[in-house]
Amino acid sequence: MFDQKTIRFYEKEASGYAAATSVHSMDEPMDRLTKFLPSKALILDLGCGGGRDLANFSRRGFNAIGLDASSELAKIAGGTSGCPVVVGDLLQLPFAEGTFDAVWASASLLHVRRSEIDRALDLVNDILVTGGLFFCSLKVGRGEVRTDDSRFFTYFMPSEWEKHLIRKGFELVEKQLDELTAFDSGDRWMNTIARSVR
Repeated sequence: MFDQKTIRFYEKEASGYAAATSVHSMDEPMDRLTKFLPSKALILDLGCGGGRDLANFSRRGFNAIGLDASSELAKIAGGTSGCPVVVGDLLQLPFAEGTFDAVWASASLLHVRRSEIDRALDLVNDILVTGGLFFCSLKVGRGEVRTDDSRFFTYFMPSEWEKHLIRKGFELVEKQLDELTAFDSGDRWMNTIARSVR
């Protein structure tokens, strides 16, 4: 089950978090993903937060569905994007196999424990069509930590993350390491696009 303290943080801070993240553009990584997708592709925004990326996918002409563990963020995301949003657990996805052309996981799977990341990747692969695409952004580093605001984070080194992807039936299409500080936090981020090959 998804970390409950992390969910409580997003329930309590939903409006502030949605406002803070809305000003950070994901246009460049979204361009990288969507160039591989057919028009009207069905995309799951896994951990959709305040709906910033859902709205962007919709503006680009794609069909997008959001899922978030926080009911408060899900409400905001639905209102912001006009897209359907499901309240759900990233480790218990309520979708049928082969539903989506792509899964977009921007800063969401970083809240999953390392011991459960393979399970999460299995679930993502299951709901993708054959050849479907998976975008994921993670913090670069080692270990796991619970921050002062009670959120749980798992860090991955690029080589370790690639091994997880390959082991769980993906092939790496693109990788981008962010050498800049993101969200003024000093964290390094890694963006990957992978294709389901199982």
